Amino acid sequence: EKEKDWASQDMQEFRKRMHFCPVSLSSEETVVALHKYLEELAKGRAKDNRVFYLALPSFLFGRTIAALRTHCWSSTGFCRVIVEKPFGKNGKEAKELSESLTKHLSESETFRIDHYLAKTLVLNLLTLRFANRELGHLFHGHHIANVRITFKEAIGVQGRA
Repeated sequence: EKEKDWASQDMQEFRKRMHFCPVSLSSEETVVALHKYLEELAKGRAKDNRVFYLALPSFLFGRTIAALRTHCWSSTGFCRVIVEKPFGKNGKEAKELSESLTKHLSESETFRIDHYLAKTLVLNLLTLRFANRELGHLFHGHHIANVRITFKEAIGVQGRA
């Protein structure tokens, strides 16, 4: 069993692995700076594998992937792009978005996820709490140190499904 202060040790280890590099899609220099920053982090590794997670409005996907592919692609490892849906408002728009992705990415480099899928899990938390005696006690206040939900974007959520 872990020591009494395991949470703070785990958090310190997790924080060491977290990095932040601001990027503006309207500034090519910031995308190049991200590439240099990632190269610096990958020094000493045989491969520089990269995964980009895009939780953006759909009208930004094409431009963002083009910038990443042009200025921030790894030359020694694989690159993958995770696109968080909603992926367009209708079938036509989804097809257009898919076509814009395939201009820069192969299908094996593209992963699409739907953030709405988590809704069911969240709604079932209460059911899980009260229906499962083994897990129910973990939902009490003395077992939960912090719950934080952060939503911070410079662009609005207009146009998202």
